[in-house]
Amino acid sequence: MSSDRDEGIARQGEPHVLRGIGDPVVGLLIWAVYFLVVYVAFAVACVIGLGLAEPAIQTGFRVGLAALTVLSLAGIAAHGIARWRAIHTGFMARLAVTLDFVAFFAVLWMLSPILSVPVCR
Repeated sequence: MSSDRDEGIARQGEPHVLRGIGDPVVGLLIWAVYFLVVYVAFAVACVIGLGLAEPAIQTGFRVGLAALTVLSLAGIAAHGIARWRAIHTGFMARLAVTLDFVAFFAVLWMLSPILSVPVCR
């Protein structure tokens, strides 16, 4: 028998309402944070003069951003795979997989300028 105090609390194993609403946007949130970090890093790098630095330092900067890209892609892929396995649960799982797919390719698309555009020219 549950008390009045416990009625608003989800039982263990039941999905929480906010998790159900926020779950589809996890991939887009990872992409948004990635986007912000990359552009702030490039802005700060230009302000401190990375464009005039040695090529080895510029390469290290690009490798760091490429590593951040790989981590972001791994996070989005892990979430997408988890939602794919739960796709039988309905619309929200399908929406999550679709948005993760979009976010994955948005992050992948941002990798091309990181690797090809000169730093601060």
